[in-house]
Amino acid sequence: MNTRLWDNPSLHTLAWTLLHLLWQGALVAGLLAVALVFLRKRSPNARYLAACVALSLFVVLPTATYFSLGTAQSPTSTAIAYVSESVSHGSTSLLSSLTPYLPWLVLLWSGGVVLLSLRLLCGWVGVYRLGRVQTQAVSLDLCHRAEQLAQQLGIARPVQVLASGIAEVPMTFGMLRQVVLLPVSAIAGLTPQMLEAVIAHELAHIRRYDYVVNLFQTVLETLFFYHPAVWWISKQIRNERENACDDMAVALLGNRVHYVRALTQMEELRAVPASPALAFTQGDLLTRVQRILGVPA
Repeated sequence: MNTRLWDNPSLHTLAWTLLHLLWQGALVAGLLAVALVFLRKRSPNARYLAACVALSLFVVLPTATYFSLGTAQSPTSTAIAYVSESVSHGSTSLLSSLTPYLPWLVLLWSGGVVLLSLRLLCGWVGVYRLGRVQTQAVSLDLCHRAEQLAQQLGIARPVQVLASGIAEVPMTFGMLRQVVLLPVSAIAGLTPQMLEAVIAHELAHIRRYDYVVNLFQTVLETLFFYHPAVWWISKQIRNERENACDDMAVALLGNRVHYVRALTQMEELRAVPASPALAFTQGDLLTRVQRILGVPA
């Protein structure tokens, strides 16, 4: 192994940055947990914004830490002093003993990033396949209704609605070309009012540019896969995103009961295929239904 590369100061700086992010990210998650308690009676958008700000700090903090440590003459000694400024000598010695293992830490982290990047790439290929294989245009009436809903939501770009023979759940994808994909089972098993509710929810994702934030999330989940706080914050974002889209769709349609019936009927249709990976958990569905109807748990 190249000794000069192994002793590269940048490698040590990156390792200490990843280690510092452990306590920094835990602090961010703790602050978000407190903020969510104070925002529990506010709109889902307020909680969504708070979670997005918290996740954004996982870009700001490691970047600032890396350049702060990198400007020092000895990143390792600076990092130890940064952490152990107010701790005992024994703790400082323990931190110093980690120095030989720092390059291995970066190597393990790099391997995890590569593996998760490959998984992410496979996911994108799968989405591309869903949009190209066994798809067909929906009825003209459904297309016209989708256009009307898009106009009511203020979506200026054209949105294509397709029926899929292999998709198990309704979904929205595409950065340049927005596509709403409806499973054939949903088109056959839902009433027109229920289909309208499903389309309204997917269009709400487009109106809110959720696909951009989702891409940001997946990148950070890949880079900082080792940090539980990243996954927890990302889960809060996804939960509040769905809540916000539910509220937008209900406000557009004006009928909470119809919307809830569409949610529960989609759950029954999703229970038919033998692939539970894409299905919502019962707890998430119940929480959404209770919140929409305003009933206690």
